[in-house]
Amino acid sequence: MAITLAWIVGAKKVREEWLTPGSSIHLGQWFDVIYKYIVVPLLLFLFVQSLLNIPKIFF
Repeated sequence: MAITLAWIVGAKKVREEWLTPGSSIHLGQWFDVIYKYIVVPLLLFLFVQSLLNIPKIFF
């Protein structure tokens, strides 16, 4: 879901329309870069690592 939000919907739209309105904490443009280029690849890496560490009992 993070990949969809960051790359298809757009990190700027997520920040401006979903996270910031009504919030006392306002996120700057730095959030777009961190979300798109650091958080999403990190989550993807963790997902792949978890798939590789599945016990061989299930195969």
